[in-house]
This record gives sequence, structure tokens and C-alpha cells, in this order.
Amino acid sequence: MTRNTSGCTALLAVFLAACSSGGEDTLVGRWETPGGRMALHFDGDGTYTADAPRGNTSGRYRLVEDGKVQMDADGNSTIVDYTVSDGKLTFCQPQYRCDEFQRVR
Repeated sequence: MTRNTSGCTALLAVFLAACSSGGEDTLVGRWETPGGRMALHFDGDGTYTADAPRGNTSGRYRLVEDGKVQMDADGNSTIVDYTVSDGKLTFCQPQYRCDEFQRVR
């Protein structure tokens, strides 16, 4: 497994934004893009892991306000928006594209 912190932090930022949110509990679980190319796993203890083609990373997360989550990994911190609706998680950041994930468990 390769660690590419800046790439994965940017990737996580890409993952978190759009319409509505529902609090930390709605993020907890495993999420994958269609086809399983990328995956996120949010634990209830405030930790996360991200698996992506450019590398894997792990760190801590916390909600900073409704629909915004702060992702911290290896000294890098990113605040991104997120939406959870109908078992789908959408993450976006203005300088990146948006990605949609489906809840796996």
C-alpha cells in the first residue's frame, strides 16, 4: 500500500460536498464509488481510511458545522462539504470534481 497524503487529502476533499448532511452518524460506515475504484471508511471514533488509485491514507475527521467535515491526515487538514442522501455520499471541493459513493455497510 502506498501513502500519498497530499493526493489522498485532496481526494478526500473531492469526496465531501453538495446538498444535505445528517451529522457524524450518517458518515459512519464504508462507502465505495461504483465499481469499487475508491473507498472511504468512517469509524464512529472519529477516524477514517481512504483507498484510492493514487494511494491510501488514514487520519481523523470531525464535523465543524452542518454539511462540513474537517479531515486531518499526516499534518494536513482540509475542510470540505458533504451530502448524504438515499444511501449515497457526495463529496466535492471547488477546485476538484465531485465524486459519489454508495454505502457498502
